[in-house]
Amino acid sequence: MSSTGTKRKSDAVAADTNIPKKVKTSSGAVKPHTQSIAPAEPNRRGNGKEKHLAQVTSAPRISPAADASTPESSIMPHVDARPATQPRRPRIRKLAPPRPFPTVAPASSVTGPRSAHHEGKNNICVTRKTKLAAYLRRCRALLVDDGFKELRLSAMGAAIPHLTLLAVSLPQILPWAQDEVKVKVFTGSVEVHDEILSESGSDEGEGPEEEFRTRVKSTMNIIIRIGEGEPDVAVSNSDQGQAPRPTKKKSKRKENRVKEGGGQREGAALGQIVLREPDQDHP
Repeated sequence: MSSTGTKRKSDAVAADTNIPKKVKTSSGAVKPHTQSIAPAEPNRRGNGKEKHLAQVTSAPRISPAADASTPESSIMPHVDARPATQPRRPRIRKLAPPRPFPTVAPASSVTGPRSAHHEGKNNICVTRKTKLAAYLRRCRALLVDDGFKELRLSAMGAAIPHLTLLAVSLPQILPWAQDEVKVKVFTGSVEVHDEILSESGSDEGEGPEEEFRTRVKSTMNIIIRIGEGEPDVAVSNSDQGQAPRPTKKKSKRKENRVKEGGGQREGAALGQIVLREPDQDHP
């Protein structure tokens, strides 16, 4: 009985495999299920022997009615073969911002050596390029060695944190008490200009067109005073020295000019006072 039961089951399985399967599509049409055989891929396992294995994939066949109902956009999406071109960024040249202090004081010589400049040494523009230790040594030398009683520090933009750290650290290395060192902080803003250079010039062969834009940057000014503070201490005679005396040649020339001028004046005065009368004959 067991042998006959197994035979009947195997016959039923074989009969089921021969029956074609039907698949229902989204449109409602019923179609037979087909199998497609993919190309064989070599199996490189083993010693130089290749075995070809066939991959069986099942793909439902789409009926013509369902194919006509589906739009083309869902089957084949539109792809633009041209690459997206991004606009080039314009070239920008940052111009120098206005200085809070003049480079050379009005009373100093522009062509003279830097060591001869005494006025305006206490005006310092703080930048990120110079280290904090260099600024501390410079400020301490101005207050202790040169005798200044006031320092004017200025910074702009990203150098403001550097300036605040300098203003906090400087009073701790000075030989005065903390009460004598006074710090005043002023904040503001300044307009800076940028030059925008275009890549192409005009048709006449001229250079690229230039455009300008304006930006606003924050600024900070700090004044450090010792005691009451003397704004004119940097211009005093003790710092700059006495006024230069005229040389001997210049003094001699001046004396000669004074003498000549005095003689002319005396002659003119005598000519006006003295009167000359003609001689009279007496009988």
